[in-house]
Amino acid sequence: MEKVNHKYEYGALMLKLEIPNWKEILHKIDKKDLYTEEPGFGVEKDPHVTVLFGLHDSVDYEKVKEMMLNNCKEPITVELGNITMFEGENYDVIKFDVTCSKLHTLNKKLTDNFPYTSDFPKYHPHVTIAYVKKGCGEKYVKNQKERKIEAYDFKYSFANKKSKTFSIT
Repeated sequence: MEKVNHKYEYGALMLKLEIPNWKEILHKIDKKDLYTEEPGFGVEKDPHVTVLFGLHDSVDYEKVKEMMLNNCKEPITVELGNITMFEGENYDVIKFDVTCSKLHTLNKKLTDNFPYTSDFPKYHPHVTIAYVKKGCGEKYVKNQKERKIEAYDFKYSFANKKSKTFSIT
């Protein structure tokens, strides 16, 4: 029986981020530490904050887009905080903590209006940097000065791996 990649069972709405030194950040992750046992893991090449993962196939992309455009009249300011980690079943996730009240508002609008499935009852916005082997994540945890990034673009990924991007400007 072939294992299904969890990343492609559902749709997701993501806020795309342009992080100026992203390649430098990724370069600091030792390649020997990367978790690459499943497709779609390793380093995150396209930095983003997930607004909601788990959207069902029945969700109408155009309605999601319309809702976001109606609720985002200006760029979304995201504050990147410390580099922290959490443990997955087979790997550790290295991530930036994110502060942004607008993301919480958008997540709530989506969960109130569209069918979705989630194993996580509480929304914790973050920017995944990399998936590393179990036990390797702690060495990448680091306190750092917060920095603000303005974001303008959303990416809607469908369960079939296709995606569409739209801008709020």
